[in-house]
Amino acid sequence: MSVQAFYDELAPLYHLVYENWEASVARQGTALASLIREHWGAGARTVLDAAVGIGTQALGLLPLGFRVTGSDLSHAAVNRAQREAATRHLPLTCLVADFRALPVRAASVDADGPNVAGVSPRLSAVPPVSGRAVA
Repeated sequence: MSVQAFYDELAPLYHLVYENWEASVARQGTALASLIREHWGAGARTVLDAAVGIGTQALGLLPLGFRVTGSDLSHAAVNRAQREAATRHLPLTCLVADFRALPVRAASVDADGPNVAGVSPRLSAVPPVSGRAVA
């Protein structure tokens, strides 16, 4: 089974990894917002979540005023993240792409980390070359 197929099958159930997924979304959003402010400053408000999965971190950051673009190898996970965002009336842009070959110019990234990278507003102008945009 491919990695993509594994995560596609896991997407509908992934929230069950957490005892309380909604509380985890809020807790992780708050923790990441604090880390972003600490490491990249209060002006870092546009975020690339290069392994968005079903949106756990992205959904936590969006209500705190961050602009988030998510990317993941799994079509099913990206679709779920976008459904979860839509349910909450949150604007989450996503694309399906391997994070080893994201369609983001290095110059557009302000900082990077293991799962989340603060990026400049120029990200929205970068066409999805390696990935397929998901509406």
